[in-house]
Amino acid sequence: MKFTNSIKQIAYLFAFLALILGAAPVASAQHPFEASASTDTNQILIGDQVTLTLIVTNRFEKEVLWPEIGDTITGAIEVVSRSLSDTLKRRGDGSLEIARVYKLTSFDSGYFVIPPFYFIEADDSSSTVETEAILILVHTMEVDTSQAIRAIKGPLEAPYTWDEFIPHALTALALILLGLIIYWAYKKYKNRPVKVVIEEIEVGDPFDIAIESLQNLKEKKLWQQDKVKLYYTELTDIIRTYIENRFGVIAMEMTTDEIMESMNYVQVSQAEREKLGQLLMLADMVKFAKSMPIGSEHEASLMRAFDFVRESRPISDDHKSASQIAHKTEVT
Repeated sequence: MKFTNSIKQIAYLFAFLALILGAAPVASAQHPFEASASTDTNQILIGDQVTLTLIVTNRFEKEVLWPEIGDTITGAIEVVSRSLSDTLKRRGDGSLEIARVYKLTSFDSGYFVIPPFYFIEADDSSSTVETEAILILVHTMEVDTSQAIRAIKGPLEAPYTWDEFIPHALTALALILLGLIIYWAYKKYKNRPVKVVIEEIEVGDPFDIAIESLQNLKEKKLWQQDKVKLYYTELTDIIRTYIENRFGVIAMEMTTDEIMESMNYVQVSQAEREKLGQLLMLADMVKFAKSMPIGSEHEASLMRAFDFVRESRPISDDHKSASQIAHKTEVT
């Protein structure tokens, strides 16, 4: 009896060991290393896109090296975009499903193969898995060769909506209002009354001004200091200013010949014209021909200037030259 019990215990022990040894590969099988590749369609129109999804299943603590996918998979299949790794599901046995999604396209027609993708465990290069190859059909539009060739249709025009019309309408309205405001302001400014006020401004008797200026020039003694050109420049400026103030002739902007010509149309005697001509001609010789008169000629020129001013002085005290009246315009 005791022997029989011993046999049973030994049998139980062997059965238990067999159960443990048999469970080891099962446990190992509960941690798979798998990879899959799939597309949302197997045929596309040329230029369209197909979605490729890669899924890897592995133990949580294991790092997986993914295949490097560049801008193209094959010469005819291009990568449009890609996503980062995303955990899809964590299983109860501790394994993970990780996915990456790629958008592919092709601009060639025909059958093309997406080759297998290889995945490797980072700490064990001998542990690899691969996906199955995928066949993709890229086809073109069917052409009815029995029909005549026609021109390419233009793009369809989208209907014009109120959302597009309102901004343009508001802009046009603003421009119209701005134009009306500018026109109103212009008309108001243009039609406002203008009041012209003429004021008589006494600027002094041209005779007194000329005599005083000639006297000051005499006291400067410019030609005595060898400043002959400056002497004749100031002398002729005094006479030209007197002619403008006395006769209303723009003598400051005229040549000697033009001044002498204008003297034919004002009340000046022949003797006065001759003295003025001698004075201006000698001054031109000094200023432009670098002539050097003697001292007596300098004195004579100054005396001719005095005589011309004194002899051309108006007899009437009520006379006012053109320079004694100024016009002032006021806008109201």
